[in-house]
Amino acid sequence: MEIPYVKAISSQWAVMVLLWDILMYCQVVFLRHYTLSSINSSNHSGWPGIDVLYCLIFLSFPFFGLLADVWVGRYRIISFGLLLCFFSWLMSGIGLILKYVVDEEYAFLSIFLVGYVLQTIGYTSFKANIIQYNIDQLVGASAYELSALIYWHSAGVPISFALYLLGRCLIPEDYFLCATFIVAGISVSSVLVSHSLFKHRLENITLLKNPIKLIVRVLCYARKHKYPENRSALTYWEEEAPSRLDLGKEKYGGPFTEEEVEDVKTIFRMLPLFISIVVYSLTDE
Repeated sequence: MEIPYVKAISSQWAVMVLLWDILMYCQVVFLRHYTLSSINSSNHSGWPGIDVLYCLIFLSFPFFGLLADVWVGRYRIISFGLLLCFFSWLMSGIGLILKYVVDEEYAFLSIFLVGYVLQTIGYTSFKANIIQYNIDQLVGASAYELSALIYWHSAGVPISFALYLLGRCLIPEDYFLCATFIVAGISVSSVLVSHSLFKHRLENITLLKNPIKLIVRVLCYARKHKYPENRSALTYWEEEAPSRLDLGKEKYGGPFTEEEVEDVKTIFRMLPLFISIVVYSLTDE
């Protein structure tokens, strides 16, 4: 009998990291509304740079994932992203003070621009690694539990938007701008506090091999070899002929493990999905 997805995640630390993801997306949604509303209320409404930066979130995922896996580590890059998001929230508050108290509109716009750039970089570095970091907390978990974890991370987006729309319905428009700023601050602050208190309980996986080098090596081997070399006798019973990429596997005489070759093939299978996500993000209003 299968257990529901609600009960599938057994680790309390994985649930905590999942809540981080939901809270940080809430912070992005509410702070974006706060930023756009504040800029549109000035004489510089309709500035397209905000939407361009928002689209860069999706375009930068591979870079921040590579940066975390090869050079920095997922824990450090996530911590870096959280701090940038917190500083971005602080700068948004400072910008509003400059606008309404000091009456410095250009200083207000400059502060908001810098803050939104920090928000984009911070959230991208966080979001690009948070799911894999959470999977690290479930070492030895079943495929069912890992699938449930990924589904819940995906559900974080509609949950956050539902909270945002619920707030717009329940809170009067005159107070909603202030509410978005407060909710964004509470969200990122809650994640930072729990991150500091329980960081010693979380699993931190060591750095991995450079995937770019692996992809290049596998492709170069496939380009130079059209037929298997020193093929294992067990492979002659296979009904389908191996592809050029499969020739790099050890059982066909290649220098790569089966996992390495399959990882490269998975990357190429995911490219259409990544491109479609980027195109979809460009249609965001």
